[in-house]
Amino acid sequence: AMIIGASGALMGVFVAYYKFFPERTLLLFFVIPLKMKYAIWVLIALDIMMSQTNDSIAHFTHLGGVLAGFIFMYLFNNNRVPFWKRWFLPKNKKRNSRSNRSEKVLEGEVAYIDQDKQMDAILSKVSKEGVSSLTESERQYLLKAGDRLRRRRGQ
Repeated sequence: AMIIGASGALMGVFVAYYKFFPERTLLLFFVIPLKMKYAIWVLIALDIMMSQTNDSIAHFTHLGGVLAGFIFMYLFNNNRVPFWKRWFLPKNKKRNSRSNRSEKVLEGEVAYIDQDKQMDAILSKVSKEGVSSLTESERQYLLKAGDRLRRRRGQ
């Protein structure tokens, strides 16, 4: 029974991975390369088809994991504070927790998008014209980005 529950949870993790990285490739059955945006639907279809058989595998548990994964990702993407986290917030933060959090996440997302666009432009320039074509500010930007990446990795 524990393994069946774990496989349902794993399907929920697959859904979360699909929502974050739809263009990544998954080797379905370790052989068939599929992008996650297609692989997740193949796995769901297989579970729906297999739920009609009597093979003693709880395919509905897998589908429950998929449903839980989609619900969790919906809440995550809409910046909702899950009810269990609200239990641990101080009383004065409970009222504004949803609006404060969504503003912070949106500001952070915009910053990351801008940084990604700037990084793409600089790397494209390096690819086309070489490193020597970079201005001093572009070089500094790359150095700072490298420092941020090393700090995130803990090096």
